[in-house]
Amino acid sequence: MTPVPAVRAPVRALSLPPSLARELAIGAGVGLLVLGVGGRVAMRLIALRNGTPTGLTVGGTMTVVFLGLVSGVAGALLLALSDAAAARLTRRRPAARPWVRRGAFALLLLLVTLRGLRGSPPIGLPMFLPLVAAFGALLELAARRGAAR
Repeated sequence: MTPVPAVRAPVRALSLPPSLARELAIGAGVGLLVLGVGGRVAMRLIALRNGTPTGLTVGGTMTVVFLGLVSGVAGALLLALSDAAAARLTRRRPAARPWVRRGAFALLLLLVTLRGLRGSPPIGLPMFLPLVAAFGALLELAARRGAAR
């Protein structure tokens, strides 16, 4: 008796729309710089202010910078979600779409940030909120400029 060959289903590659792939890449870059590097600097300033002994490690720094990159990708997904919601909500008033998108994106970033900082020292909020605001503004600006090209 001869064995029956196994039938394999074709493997499909995950493909993203080019605009979403571009926004995710932009989010990764902006997140790496603003949230990763900026977050590491903010953490160091908080440690100095609290009198924590000096101790920067390469591993710890790389972890924070990498998490900034991942957070940037998540932020880009929030921007895409905000854009889709704004498009749906403003079908009859397309001129309002950018404002609805920006408002929804800012609200989502604020909620995620407040959730992430829960349980942190009180100094964390004024140190990290400006970073998140800068990230959101730069991501919005870079994504819109990238879409115009």
